[in-house]
Amino acid sequence: MTFSQRNLRHLLPTITLTAVLLISAYVIVFVKPEPNTPEDRRRNEVNAYTSIQQLLAAQSTYIQTDYDGNGTLEYARFIPHLWRSIGDKNEKINVKLLSKKTAFAMKKSHAIHGYYFIHQFTKPDPQDPEKQVDLDHTREWGALLLPATEADGFLTFFCNQAGIIYVNSGATRQTLPFNPVDNPEWIPLKNLEQLKSLQAKLTH
Repeated sequence: MTFSQRNLRHLLPTITLTAVLLISAYVIVFVKPEPNTPEDRRRNEVNAYTSIQQLLAAQSTYIQTDYDGNGTLEYARFIPHLWRSIGDKNEKINVKLLSKKTAFAMKKSHAIHGYYFIHQFTKPDPQDPEKQVDLDHTREWGALLLPATEADGFLTFFCNQAGIIYVNSGATRQTLPFNPVDNPEWIPLKNLEQLKSLQAKLTH
């Protein structure tokens, strides 16, 4: 083996790694993902409807058991607790009423099918609507499900202890409501067929 061949043999791993890094950099900088199509967004909205149905079922089950051992039956104060709760001695309690991926879809970077949850923690004070008071989780909860970006979806969804899922395609769709029945833009959503009918009327 000549000197040049020995050198090439030693340099080959470095050359290969450099080539891989250059290709990866090119893909990151110059190769853009295909934008979501209207069909992609509609599919995300259907998946979001399934996710909020799962959340509603999970909360309805959670309140029937004292998972955290605090002696009180209440709704989960944090959506991730529907996957794993925390006991009164800080022990981890597997609940698994939601999948981990769904339960932790609490910010844009963790969105599932392009959607993420905003958990409701407060409501207007009945004595002073300008102020907010904490929800009583022994009888109240609420969550908004909205797209991470406009490219991911258009419709938003809301549900709470009333057991009704609402959908919104209006100007207030990204605002967390406490009482959606007071806002006609929040429409009770009874089934998937109604959702698809609403999608068909939109131009997104």
